[in-house]
Amino acid sequence: MLQVITTSINPAIYLLALEAFALSQNVLLTSLIVGRLLLFRYRIRKALGTQHGKEYVNVTTMLVESQALLGIGQLALLATILPLQVPRFPGLETDSTSNSPSSVVMYQIVGQLQVLSPVLLIYRVMQGKTYDSKTAVEMGTLRLTASNNAREMAA
Repeated sequence: MLQVITTSINPAIYLLALEAFALSQNVLLTSLIVGRLLLFRYRIRKALGTQHGKEYVNVTTMLVESQALLGIGQLALLATILPLQVPRFPGLETDSTSNSPSSVVMYQIVGQLQVLSPVLLIYRVMQGKTYDSKTAVEMGTLRLTASNNAREMAA
């Protein structure tokens, strides 16, 4: 005979853990990418001079702006889920997140932000807002100089 033991676990606990993990993952990965870009900027400025590496700051700003929007939404979602973990009466647990209309609304908003965040990043890159005209000219002359030096060395 097989006996199944069931316990009364609030499903909102799993929901809270999932959303906390998603928020920490977004913050950690964005921080690692930004850190790597800033390390490259430091190395380029050290090798080529302080006038180079400005484009890395623009790209990191875009990444932080797009992920901050999602991070704030996820933090607000956590704030709506967290009160569901606190029992209103000793020994009486809340049954699910369906009791909170604010968490349902925040789920809808976070779902939209998960799509909107990368779209805004792509849109800014397509508009050319990552570089100003001065940066584009500097990069163009840097490439031209590098290709001319390569030709002279090959000859």
